[in-house]
Amino acid sequence: VHTFGQPFTLLGNRDDKSGGASVVNGFSKDALAAAWNVDEPTVEKLPTSQKGAFIIKLEDKERARGPAPRAAATWPFGDVSFNLEETQPEIVTKGGSLNFVNEFKMPVLKKVGMSAACVKLKANAIFAPGWSPNAHHVVYFTRGKGRIQVAAPGGKSELDREVSAGQLVIIPKHFPATKLAARESPLEWVTVMTSPAPVSSFLAGAHSVYKAFPFDWLVAGFDVDPELEKKVLRAQTEESIILTRQEKSADVSGQPNESGEEHAAASFDEAVEDIFG
Repeated sequence: VHTFGQPFTLLGNRDDKSGGASVVNGFSKDALAAAWNVDEPTVEKLPTSQKGAFIIKLEDKERARGPAPRAAATWPFGDVSFNLEETQPEIVTKGGSLNFVNEFKMPVLKKVGMSAACVKLKANAIFAPGWSPNAHHVVYFTRGKGRIQVAAPGGKSELDREVSAGQLVIIPKHFPATKLAARESPLEWVTVMTSPAPVSSFLAGAHSVYKAFPFDWLVAGFDVDPELEKKVLRAQTEESIILTRQEKSADVSGQPNESGEEHAAASFDEAVEDIFG
């Protein structure tokens, strides 16, 4: 059973004793190759080269750094309706668009304790792998078809399935997920989040959390050749959150990986039961 608030790692390999591993182990190689804009052999080296799991020795010269959070304030009352379709999207890329409403756009949501987002992926686009530490996501697919992958904090794949219009998926907080439009079809969805000000972190793209790590930390964390790490960093797209798939990337909208699907379904059922009591 996965408990909410369970920590997970962004670097390191699998720990057989504790069952822990870098969360990227929970995604398939083809999905990460598409998101990171590299080939699958490169992806395969990153999670497996480092033999350490939770504690990794680093050089003395390495330093930590991090971005400052953004502050916001608003009037405590406002409208009680917001049209995500008719308002200007917050993010528009070659791969699609993202619009959302939170307590800063609609103050009444602070009282309700919820927020919402509308995402439109064009054919062959990717919603970058990411997670929320403070909100469960209820995702309803409204148009098109594609694929969704959800990873567990222990680095295991919890869900890897094709999706289409009319389907609903619940993603608990702390469970990283990615969504991929089919090569010949767009994929659109609406997400309701259980926080009026949800926070998201991403593993790929312009806002990837890996960009906040010193380069030497990434090399030590993945235990790979520095040139390989540079290759991955150089290949990272400057697109934000919604990424366009490169032609060299493998087809990530085909049949999902069936291995461990029964375990994934059982674990997901337990997590969903915890959400709704």
